[in-house]
Amino acid sequence: MPESVGTFRTAHASKYLKQLCKHFSHKIRVEYDDLRGICEMPMGRAVMTAQPARLEVTLDGADDAAIGKMQGVIDRHLAIFAHRETFDGLDWEPVSERA
Repeated sequence: MPESVGTFRTAHASKYLKQLCKHFSHKIRVEYDDLRGICEMPMGRAVMTAQPARLEVTLDGADDAAIGKMQGVIDRHLAIFAHRETFDGLDWEPVSERA
C-alpha cells in the first residue's frame, strides 16, 4: 500500500489538527485528540500528529492516484485554516524516501 508523509512547520500544529479533523468529521469517520487524529477517507487513511514545531500527516492509500487525491484534500483545507501563515502545501515525501 503506497504511503506518503507530509510536514508543515508551525507552532500551531495541534490547532490545525483539530480544525482539520473536526471539519472532516462531518463527512467521514474521524477520531482525534489534541495530538493525534485519524481520518478514514474514501481513498485511504490519514494519520495526523501534532509535534511541538510541526504538523505531520501520514497517508496510506490503495495507489499513487489515491495518495495524490488525499494530498490535495489535506493541502486545500489546511491552506484555508492556516491562512495567517505562509503555507504553500505540506512537504510531501513517499515513505520509502524518508531517512
